[in-house]
Amino acid sequence: LLIPLTIVAIGVGLFLAYSAAVQKEKSTDELLATLSGAGVNKPWHAAFELTRRLAGNPPEASDPVFIAGVAKAFEESGNQDPRVRSFLAMALANLKDRRSLEALQKGLEDESDEIRIHVILAIGLYGDPAAAKSLTPFLDSTDEGEQRTAICALGLLKDEESLKGIVPFLEHETDDLRWNAALALAGAGDMQAEPVLLKMLD
Repeated sequence: LLIPLTIVAIGVGLFLAYSAAVQKEKSTDELLATLSGAGVNKPWHAAFELTRRLAGNPPEASDPVFIAGVAKAFEESGNQDPRVRSFLAMALANLKDRRSLEALQKGLEDESDEIRIHVILAIGLYGDPAAAKSLTPFLDSTDEGEQRTAICALGLLKDEESLKGIVPFLEHETDDLRWNAALALAGAGDMQAEPVLLKMLD
C-alpha cells in the first residue's frame, strides 16, 4: 500500500512543481481567460492552477465579478475536457459565495458520472449544511462511486437530517460503503459508527 501511495505522492509533487513553474507568471484573471480558449496553455492546466490558487484564499476570491466569472466558466465548460469541469468544481468549492454553490448544484445534473462525483465532493467541501438535501438522492444511486462520495460529502456537511440516510450503510455488504458511512457518522459524533470503526481497527 505504501509504495503505490509514495509513487502517487511523488507524481503529484512533480506535477505541482511543473504547474507552478508554468503558471507562476499568470494572474488568476489570465487563468480564467485561458479557460475560454484564450492564451497558449491548455485550459485544464489553467483550471488546475486556478483551483490551487483559490485554495489559498487570495483577495479576488471575494470579488463578486471574479466569482461570477468562475461560475460562468464552470457552467459553459460542458463541452470541454472533463478535467476542466472537474477542477473548476473544486475551484468553486473554495469560493464561499452563493453563486458558486448554485453553479455546483446545477452541475449535479451533468451527464458524466465522473464530473457528478467531483461536484458532489465539491459541495461537501463548500460546507453549507443547507446544500445537503441536494446530495441525499445520490445515496440511492446505482453507481457505488456516487454513493461513496455522497456519504463522504454529507459527513462533511454534518446536516443532522441527511446523516440519518447514511445510517443504513453501516450494514451494507460493500466494505467501502460501510467504512465511509462509519467515518462520516463518526465525524459528526454519532456513536452508531463505533462497532464498524472497531472492526476497521482490527
